[in-house]
Amino acid sequence: MRSFSEPTSKVGCPGDEHPPAPSPALRKLVRRAYRGRERVIRDIVARCRQVPCYRALSGPALAALYRTVGHLAAGFYRRSIIEGRVPTTQEMELPIRTARLRAADGVPLDEVVRAYQVGLRLLWAHLIATAAADPSVRAELLERVPVTLTAHSTVVTAVIEAYVEERGRLLGARTQAFEGFLRLLVAPETPLAVIERRATALRLRLDLCRSIVLFRPLASEDDHAVEANVEGLRAVLASATGREGALIGLGRFEKDVLALLALEPASQALADLLARVPTHEWHIGIGGAGEGAVSLRRAVFEAQRAVDVGKLVRPSERVHRYADLALLDVVNVGSSTAEGYAARVLGALARPGTGATYRRTLDAFLRHGMRRKVAAAALGIHPHTLSYRLNRLRERFGIDLDDYEVRLRVELALLILAATDGAPTS
Repeated sequence: MRSFSEPTSKVGCPGDEHPPAPSPALRKLVRRAYRGRERVIRDIVARCRQVPCYRALSGPALAALYRTVGHLAAGFYRRSIIEGRVPTTQEMELPIRTARLRAADGVPLDEVVRAYQVGLRLLWAHLIATAAADPSVRAELLERVPVTLTAHSTVVTAVIEAYVEERGRLLGARTQAFEGFLRLLVAPETPLAVIERRATALRLRLDLCRSIVLFRPLASEDDHAVEANVEGLRAVLASATGREGALIGLGRFEKDVLALLALEPASQALADLLARVPTHEWHIGIGGAGEGAVSLRRAVFEAQRAVDVGKLVRPSERVHRYADLALLDVVNVGSSTAEGYAARVLGALARPGTGATYRRTLDAFLRHGMRRKVAAAALGIHPHTLSYRLNRLRERFGIDLDDYEVRLRVELALLILAATDGAPTS
């Protein structure tokens, strides 16, 4: 370290009233504090390592943290106290480089800044404790408080800017790579081996259980508006996932946004996450969970179909789970084929406004396990009336519910009609 008795530049900082040159007593005090800097550096590092992301550091990463804190301590003693100035551009290189590394490591920004806040507080405490035996320098120390705060603010601002810039660069690069991965995933002609190689390049483990959630804009908007909504969605998901690594990737595919999550669709964590999404902006489709490229491709398809079918049969809802709509998807609900099937099974009962009473009777009787008293109570009629209607269904419409296959066909036809009630045919 450079000698404290020979400052490298004029004392003071541009635009501010700088403190007077330090007295010999203050120089002696700072030299004594600097000789004991190792203890305060260890204290700062120990305080930082109370945070989980710093606690996990070891080897070169831990050594880098010690270098950063050592640089902070040297700058505090020499620049702020002795020279009374802010750091130069060259002196900012190490904090900026470290901030970029922390961004690449995934350390949260508030925890990066916390290291500097803790450091400044402990360095001042150490210096004041050292000055306890020499009251004559206390006034000089007070005169240097403003410049130390200005220097600290300068460093923290540069660190934040470097961190945000690097995170944006990394996020943009990963988003583009993830969107390329999605395009391969949804293309049925892409070999699974290609998908697996791309996942390896993204450091995406396919041997773990993953979930796909699809977000489709509620309204047709221009690309700029959609992009703004995507960034808002990314921020919501990142803050709401609740644990490290839950949000694995997010990318656009045409107008849809696909999120890859380390959460199973049935988990409460996913329900809590979706509760924070602005549903007035999105239709949300939830695919199944699975392991491997095959399961992931199926989950993307299921999430897409969940939105397609859900918008048709449940237009007032915003969150659609494929597991709840799979049967309707199998019968291609909303298509002319499905409606033709219902018409063949139910005959005249399938026509709008015709046979509504008999359809309600069939639905209640089948829904309540063919228990006449329970079904009659649900319909609000006498069991004898229910028996009369069932006989009429057998005699007039040829629907014999004692036949298992007839019951199965009728239930499916009623399901199609109920799902498409008021929905347009596609």
